[in-house]
Amino acid sequence: AMTIDATGRTILPNKPAFRVRKTSAQTAGADNELVTWNSIDINIGSHFSSNIFTAPVAGKYFVYSHLKMSSSQGSAHYSVSVNSAYQGGGGGYDGNNAWQIQTGDYMQWTGMVNVSANDTIRMVLYPDGVKNALDTSTNRNHFVVYLVG
Repeated sequence: AMTIDATGRTILPNKPAFRVRKTSAQTAGADNELVTWNSIDINIGSHFSSNIFTAPVAGKYFVYSHLKMSSSQGSAHYSVSVNSAYQGGGGGYDGNNAWQIQTGDYMQWTGMVNVSANDTIRMVLYPDGVKNALDTSTNRNHFVVYLVG
């Protein structure tokens, strides 16, 4: 239940949210490969399952994602994908709410997505020939989503 204290601050303990980390190796062999997460730190409402978040209600969701690749590379990137919408290339938004990031060893994206109830949010990899493995020696591989409103 929602709590409002004497100063007007609200506490919403059941607001959908999750934070996952990657602590084991993953080598991407093909485009659109689902990132597999093996450490769940937070999963309020249990809406994150099988590496995919399913929105329980329509609304705006905050998304933060960060990956560290295993060695220097030139063109590997990933997508924060809504409803399996994919788009090749890097650095943009498409009509299906999929975002692409293309950069060096560290890749991250922070933003908000507008989704309907039962829409899904996931991360997928687009490897290049040189750089196709996630660095597992770091706690920097993580994925966070929570309902803003």
